[in-house]
Amino acid sequence: LNGLQLPPGLHFCVTRPNTYPSVMEEFLSTLRDAVNYAKGPDLRQAESSALYGLAGSVEGNKVVEELLVGALDAFYGIAQ
Repeated sequence: LNGLQLPPGLHFCVTRPNTYPSVMEEFLSTLRDAVNYAKGPDLRQAESSALYGLAGSVEGNKVVEELLVGALDAFYGIAQ
């Protein structure tokens, strides 16, 4: 299960482990709890977002571009 930003949504990939007995029931129960939590009055606006969510604003934004390049270098860097 992955959260999506643009547009907001969820991506759920069904694999063999998702077909095991009681997995769907547990998922639906957890999903109900998550929806109730998200509807709660105490939920604040997120103060951060996923790094990939910035990709749409890179054009013309040198700071974001440098941040992304640095992050990708760190992700794919070779340990010394």
